[in-house]
Amino acid sequence: IGVVFYLDDILIHSDTLENHVPLVRRVFTILRDNQLYVKLEKSVFHSDSVLFLGYIVSKDGVKIDPAKLSAVLNWPVPETVHAVQKFLGFANYYRRFIKNFSGVITPITKLLGKDVPFKWTPECDSAFAFLKHSFTSAPVLAYPDPSKPFILETDASDFALGAILSQLDDNGVAHPVAFHSRKFTGSELAWNIYDKELCPIVESFKVFRHYLLGAKVPVKVITDHKNIEFWSTARLLNPRQTRWAQVLADFFFLVYHRAGTLHTLPDALSRSSSTGVGDPKVKTPTTMFPEKLLIAVMSDDFLSRVRQALATDILALEIAEDPSRFPKFTTKDDLLYFKSALYIPDSADLRSLVLESRHDSYAAGHFGIRKTIELVQRDYYWPKMHDTIQHYVESCETCIRSKTSSHKPYGLLKPLPIAEHPWKSISMDFITQLPPSNSFDAICVVVDRLTKMAHFMPCTTRINALGTADLLIRRVFLYHGLPDDIVSDRGSVFVSHLWNHLFTSLNTKINLSTAYHPQSDGQTEAINRILEQYLRCFISAGQDNWSDLLHLAEFAYNSSVQSSTGVSPFHANFGFNPRFDFSPALTPSPDATSLLAHISDVQANVRDHLKSAVSAYTKHANKHRIPPPDFQVGDQVLLSTSNIRSLNKLHPKWIGPFPIASKVNDVAFTLSLPSDLKIHPTFHVSLLKQFRSSPGSSRPQPFPYSEIVDGEILYKVSDILDVERRGDDFFYLCRWEGFSPSDTTWEPLSQLSNLLVLVRDFHRKFPRKPKPAARLLYS
Repeated sequence: IGVVFYLDDILIHSDTLENHVPLVRRVFTILRDNQLYVKLEKSVFHSDSVLFLGYIVSKDGVKIDPAKLSAVLNWPVPETVHAVQKFLGFANYYRRFIKNFSGVITPITKLLGKDVPFKWTPECDSAFAFLKHSFTSAPVLAYPDPSKPFILETDASDFALGAILSQLDDNGVAHPVAFHSRKFTGSELAWNIYDKELCPIVESFKVFRHYLLGAKVPVKVITDHKNIEFWSTARLLNPRQTRWAQVLADFFFLVYHRAGTLHTLPDALSRSSSTGVGDPKVKTPTTMFPEKLLIAVMSDDFLSRVRQALATDILALEIAEDPSRFPKFTTKDDLLYFKSALYIPDSADLRSLVLESRHDSYAAGHFGIRKTIELVQRDYYWPKMHDTIQHYVESCETCIRSKTSSHKPYGLLKPLPIAEHPWKSISMDFITQLPPSNSFDAICVVVDRLTKMAHFMPCTTRINALGTADLLIRRVFLYHGLPDDIVSDRGSVFVSHLWNHLFTSLNTKINLSTAYHPQSDGQTEAINRILEQYLRCFISAGQDNWSDLLHLAEFAYNSSVQSSTGVSPFHANFGFNPRFDFSPALTPSPDATSLLAHISDVQANVRDHLKSAVSAYTKHANKHRIPPPDFQVGDQVLLSTSNIRSLNKLHPKWIGPFPIASKVNDVAFTLSLPSDLKIHPTFHVSLLKQFRSSPGSSRPQPFPYSEIVDGEILYKVSDILDVERRGDDFFYLCRWEGFSPSDTTWEPLSQLSNLLVLVRDFHRKFPRKPKPAARLLYS
């Protein structure tokens, strides 16, 4: 409220005189009501600056009392250990004003060592003189402004560490808020350089915790050690670094690398010599621990809430009434412990905080049920916590969207019925992206589903529904007649209106595979692989003669025995196998009646073989599948992104949820998809996952995709936070809509072509920031 006190000193401060007078009267009233009084001769009223605890405090900041400066200038050279202690005690009080304080006083502090003879050396003399000069030229320390970002510059030498905490004024000039430095001691001197460089960052956040905790914008941490940038992605931390990670968990900051030649200010705090101030250029920042990690839940506020909840918790009250009944529970600092684990009362909010820290946080890692239970049990306890944790993990949307399903694929194999006659049911597909051959670059494959006879027809990838129909009429229907149904995938040719209209008028049924599940048409897919294998064996070095080989490949395939039927497709259709050469036949040709009977027997045997093969395959396939959930129309499900082009390999595994619009059969469902997701809406059940949400939970929910363009999932930039120039390129620090501040990324201007309005707005707000040419911002 504008009042600061220390023992018997009181400081009252206000922004304006109008606000100040009532505040002073209020303080005096409180003092009088409590029979406390101040001496008028020791009081100063309505002053722009005041002496307080050895400092001059003014609207500009805090500086050393000039009276103390005259004392230090006249301070005699210490001649005893006691005199050194007295001087250092005075100097330590004002060390916050002195850069490189620890480094400067090192020669003097050596005199305080045990069994060290007192000898005032020239190095001590230089340090003593430099320190007195530093007091006289100490800067005015600016008042910290919580609304402005802090800059923390750190460095370490072999024997000391240093840090500068500063903020930019309205003109972009950095003003120091505080300095910190100290010597490394004992085992610290033997640390590797990585730990020595990381230590001042950790220690600075401890020392300046009251300034930096709860910062609304990231603290800019600048270091000259490149590897510190990758601290947050380290796979293995030593015990010391693990403890430091718990300290850093409370803070939101970005780490920037600045080359050592440019890192002169903090460098001066950790080294005895100083260099000129360089151009403060920095490299790409790395976000470090912006959210609270494991240790966060042990904050005083959390423990206070636990104590409050214990007062009404039924189990806690029973234990307090008769502790002998609960020998495994103990009480310490008004908290209840089960063995060594803190008991969390029956409060959904408190238990959710624990679970968020042990499951959702960066350090916890969104692991599964077993690992999360173990992690929580290390420090906490409540009855039936296993059930609570299991429900929490199973309803975690981040896990649901990001993880591959651990169970077998949904959907037992549902084979298509076996055809009764040859060429009454056919399947077809295209092999595309082939090298040009006689103006062809694709192959149309048609297979009879009973006899497995196939026709391989060269075509082009530009073929449309009308061209495909003409090809089938000339090469298939001419010899075998019209089929009753056709099984195909969901290529654009097969779903076109013309194709459907043509075969509807011919009274032929079209069975389409579900989207992204070609196993529905596994027969043609398998024959495609056989054909591709044949062509690889015989194709020329130029790979331009495959179209000339198709009729031979067709003959070779149709003459070979199929494991599913026990005979060759040729034999299944015509009752005999074709001749391969000009050798005389060993058996006479049968008459027509015998041949028809033989063909009938062969095709009956083929059907029996197919039934056995399909049954065996179905049984084997279903060992690796499980029955799907009982999805109903209207249920919300997530859709696998395994067949949707994504931005990178770390893209979410599942998107949605989407409602089920209709049920095609037991293993295929049609979803209500957004219009911008331009894919067929019918999917095999193996690509769907039941959507579970946790109603009423306060845990942060992952933001779904923002937009889908040409099958790619995109996100929206909500704000631009910073810009930096890297060579000829400009990179912008982007905050993503719906994501936490920790997920900011640096993106080049070339990737922000559809966000130039946002970029221009940023430069209008911050005209002093590096800016690309106008033609790049208005292109």
